Parts: sequence; structure tokens; C-alpha cells
Amino acid sequence: MAHLKISIVVARAVIPAMPMHFDDILAAAAVKVALKSGAEIEDYDSIIGHLPLEKHINGDDWVWKASVIRWKSYGRYMRSLTQSHDPVLVANLRDSGVLKAGGSSLNQGSGPMKSSISLIASAAYSTGVAYCDGDLESIKALLNELDYIGKKHQRGAGEVISFSVEEIEPNENWKDRFLPLSMKNEKLESHSLASDIGIRPPYWLNKRAIVWAVPTK
Repeated sequence: MAHLKISIVVARAVIPAMPMHFDDILAAAAVKVALKSGAEIEDYDSIIGHLPLEKHINGDDWVWKASVIRWKSYGRYMRSLTQSHDPVLVANLRDSGVLKAGGSSLNQGSGPMKSSISLIASAAYSTGVAYCDGDLESIKALLNELDYIGKKHQRGAGEVISFSVEEIEPNENWKDRFLPLSMKNEKLESHSLASDIGIRPPYWLNKRAIVWAVPTK
């Protein structure tokens, strides 16, 4: 395994699910490769549990040696999204019998009939940088599957236009990430304590929620 620096260049705004971990990006790419091959996936752990990254094991806890992605930002703003359908028109079509739909009223709080303007926090980024210990060629192959980063990619957000992977001198930059509290015996001066969140993909999975340390810079 090599010590690597990854640079990702994006063309449009990124809707961040912050902080964004590099191992999460690789896990999504690995699943995409498996689906493209036509594989029947019953357990995603069989895929995302074998990433081309080195593991850091501490007792019963372990994490991939992959940092969060640190973005170079040149502006933050609120991005507005409006409804995709005119609720008045839809209501009239229902009353006339042209449109058949269940329920006695339109749901304007969510879904395609949402009537209010939604504001989503966005950031304009140029380049994101991450560090990891892993297999260079295998990581490049997975990154070739990467088209978008972050949320709302159906609307063009987070479009990836290029990336680079380079081998660098030995370092511990991968520790710029969520870490298990069991690593408190290691030098974690740059981290503060929090609780109840995952430490490896998929980060949203509640059953993997544990006490963790988060980078403060």
C-alpha cells in the first residue's frame, strides 16, 4: 500500500453532506462497478468491505486509512429550488377528472407538488484534496467511475471533470477523519469528541453509530 494524495476537480457547485470521507466515495464507486457488471447484490458489505485501502485496527474498532475531502472554496450561497408542477393546474385537472389521484388534497409540503421555494446550502468549489494509504491503480480505476460528488447531482451539482492520484512521502494525513474513541491513546490533538455516528461506509447506517472523534480544523 502506498501513501497517496488525491485531487478532485469539480465544475459546478457541490451540495455537501459534510464532512465527506474519501472512503465513502470509493465505496459508492465500488457499488457502481458491481451493479454495472450485473452482479446480484444481497450484502453490500461484501463489496464495500473490500476497498483498495489499508485498514487501521485498534482493538475491536477499525477504519479505512482515508481522510475527509478538504475543499478549496471560492464562495458559499443558498441555492433555490422551486416546485416542478403547478399545484393549481394539477388541482383543476383532478377536479375535471382528467387526472386520477388518491387522497382528498394535494400534498404541498413535499414531493412533486411542493409549492414553496426551497433553499439548499451550496458551495462553489474548485478542487478537493484527500489522503489515503492504498493501492494506486485500483483507486484510479474506481475514481474513473466517479461522475458527481455530493447531493442533487441530478440537477448538475458536484460534476467531476478530472482527478489525479499521486504517491507522496510517508505521512499520517489519513487521520483527518472520523475516528473511534478507542484511538484516544494515540495523538489526536486535532480532534474533539462527539458521539453516535458511523466511522466507515455507509456513514448513514445507524447500526454502525459509535462514539467518535472528529477533526476540528
